[in-house]
Amino acid sequence: MHKFYSFILTGIIGFCFTPAAFAERLVETIRFADIAETRTLQFPARVINLQLASIAAEASARITAFPLQVGDVIEQGKLLVELDCKTPQINQTRIRAAIKQLLARRKLTEQQLDRARRLSTSSSISRDELDQRQTRLDADNASIEEQEANLEAAKQSVDQCKIKAPFSGMLVEKLSTTGSYASPGVVLLKLLKTDAVEVELEIPANQIAALQQAKRIVFHSQVTTYPLNIRSIIPLVNSNTLQQLVRLSLQSPALPPGGSFGLVRFDAPELYLPAAYVQKRDGDFGVFSAQNGKAVFTRLVGAEEAQAVATSLPAETLIISSQLQLLQHQETISLRP
Repeated sequence: MHKFYSFILTGIIGFCFTPAAFAERLVETIRFADIAETRTLQFPARVINLQLASIAAEASARITAFPLQVGDVIEQGKLLVELDCKTPQINQTRIRAAIKQLLARRKLTEQQLDRARRLSTSSSISRDELDQRQTRLDADNASIEEQEANLEAAKQSVDQCKIKAPFSGMLVEKLSTTGSYASPGVVLLKLLKTDAVEVELEIPANQIAALQQAKRIVFHSQVTTYPLNIRSIIPLVNSNTLQQLVRLSLQSPALPPGGSFGLVRFDAPELYLPAAYVQKRDGDFGVFSAQNGKAVFTRLVGAEEAQAVATSLPAETLIISSQLQLLQHQETISLRP
């Protein structure tokens, strides 16, 4: 019986120390670049009109012509609205006549002054009278300058009778009509420059860097996608929402309508490790990679169970894809061919 137990013990010890008991774990690997996922971030945005002009009259007068209708397109410098210009024109004629009178009077004053200067050499005229004639000439010159300024103002009033398009655009709102009375500052129409739009985006401040690093940014509205470029990032964070304002220019001949809403989309710069490769050891989530014949457990900051996680692992990292439940950090492994 003693020999029988000795035989069993020897067999057990022999089995435990066979080469098979110390065989390296055979695992499969895959490059991180081949399984890495990207994430598309998206935020609500809207299209802003850069040139929507509210055009008002600058003079008080009755409207004599308002030929455009809503939706009409007009070129820069063309007539939008014409006002009754009789009063400014009469005023202009009156000022021109006044200037002619002043010029004639000044001519006489100059002749009188010239005569007085000649007489003053022979003491035939007093110094006071000579000064008076010089003063009269100065006053005539001042009156002419004043009337010339009035004439310029009158010309401007005449010009204001014709309201012209400040830029090429489309009439989008008509607030008056022929026969109505226009007053200064009262809006008559709204003119839109249809090709002057950009996208306004409010984005969390902590996503600004990701937006700047994005290789492609698009605005998706309804069924159409428009490529974008960052034009300006406003360096001010809203203290309530912790968001920043970004303006993006559209890089497409076809443009979305102003005031429309959509989504700005771009890929996050980080690569994500699929949840299937995330393991938990000693309370930490991480990933096993093959390094120099060892299974190395690398902790993943911010990882959660059953969730893909962003990581900066090199693209060529060999991620272990089998035997994951059994692996231990620094365990010796061999790679399946």
